[in-house]
Amino acid sequence: MSLAVHASVAQIGALNEEASGSLEILWALPGLPFTEMFGSYDASFPTVDQELLIDDSTGHVQLRKFVDPEFLYRPTNYALRTLSTPKVEAELNLLSNFIDRNLGQHGNGLTGLDILEFGANNLELALRLSPRSTNFFAVDPILAGQVDEAPPSAITVYPGMVEEFLSELSIPLDLIVARHTLEHIAEPLVLMRALRGKLKTGGIIVIEVPDLDAIVTKLRFDAVFHQHYQYYDVGSLETLA
Repeated sequence: MSLAVHASVAQIGALNEEASGSLEILWALPGLPFTEMFGSYDASFPTVDQELLIDDSTGHVQLRKFVDPEFLYRPTNYALRTLSTPKVEAELNLLSNFIDRNLGQHGNGLTGLDILEFGANNLELALRLSPRSTNFFAVDPILAGQVDEAPPSAITVYPGMVEEFLSELSIPLDLIVARHTLEHIAEPLVLMRALRGKLKTGGIIVIEVPDLDAIVTKLRFDAVFHQHYQYYDVGSLETLA
């Protein structure tokens, strides 16, 4: 278990609660432990009381408490990395084909693009998309010190939060990709507006998120954890857009 986790207990307690009169409690989660942090079992491992809420006006589901992302995604605390498996390869093929179809429909062409992927993890998707780009920006805080070798010259790595990166970005974008990332964002509407402001005319944003309907149907309630602030279905994602 990372000693950095125990040294940062004060950050775990630094929570911001969403204020809304239309939120109802779906599920009380007292003492919810932190997952995505791996190591030997430790009975004293930090926990935070949590609640899963639903917004009656939109049907959107979210956590009540947002733990500091600087703590959650510190490389010593966040160990989840995408592995190269047949399942992951099939998922990446599906997403790549979806992107190609939509770029074609919007007249962007498939090469010479300015692309941003945030939540780039181990650069699996970035390596697939970067041959189509003039500029490819891969943003993820876990990339700090985690890339085994220098990325291809076509990929610019930013090992930080996407909000910080957008404040520095001066190039308008043809394509923004967020694969399994928007559920980690505490203020998605604020971020979506910032992303829209960075698009070229005709640029597109492609989003892939876990489906709340599938989580419920498959009884995958282990998919409710501190790193996933938001729980979207098609309707709530369309409402956000």
